[in-house]
Amino acid sequence: MTLVLINLLRIYRPIALWFLSVITVVMLGLEVIFTRVAGDSAMPLDGLWLLVVGSAVKYWLLVIGLLLPALNLRTFVANGITRRDFTAGAALFGIAAAVGLALFVLLGHVVESAALSAAAGPGNYVPLTAGRALGEFGRNVPAILAFGLSGWLISAAYYRFSPIIGTALLVPAMIPAGLTTWMLSVGDIAPISDAPLPYWPAVAIVLAAVALGYLAARRILSEAAIRPTAG
Repeated sequence: MTLVLINLLRIYRPIALWFLSVITVVMLGLEVIFTRVAGDSAMPLDGLWLLVVGSAVKYWLLVIGLLLPALNLRTFVANGITRRDFTAGAALFGIAAAVGLALFVLLGHVVESAALSAAAGPGNYVPLTAGRALGEFGRNVPAILAFGLSGWLISAAYYRFSPIIGTALLVPAMIPAGLTTWMLSVGDIAPISDAPLPYWPAVAIVLAAVALGYLAARRILSEAAIRPTAG
């Protein structure tokens, strides 16, 4: 299990670094462009980083979740790793990635807030508080994790079953991602104030959905045939 975690981190760390570097450069450009277009008459664009990068990292881990059964399962099993150890190690990898990406989003928002506060001047801008930062982090971790789990479920369903069955399972597979977007109001659908439940009940429901999704993915992959390499 630990070996799977270490190797998955080694495989996907360079990809993550490239992705985060590119998104940071893009965001710096967007911040400059929108600030110049808005001019002095508009309010500072607080939260642009959170909106764009917070959404981007969720979909990035969803894509990585799609790759795990399709690209990595066969390689690990061929090298003596059991399916059970692979799924457990992949789950730890997902948790580590979700925490790391949420920290990246938080750090960027802190830097953005400090820069906007300095540019706006005293009394013209309310900077990010510790309470808001903690709340954002507490919502982003389960949200990012849920998106990764949904990607994993989609890929596992297509890997194990026929394309027809895999397509039929798309909606159930997306329940963790959809549930976290609704229950925690993370992403681009609604502000946090529109969340239907307080944080702790909402996060408990989301984490329960993630746990059930993980058990489903584990069960699906435990009986999946290892497909031979083409040729």
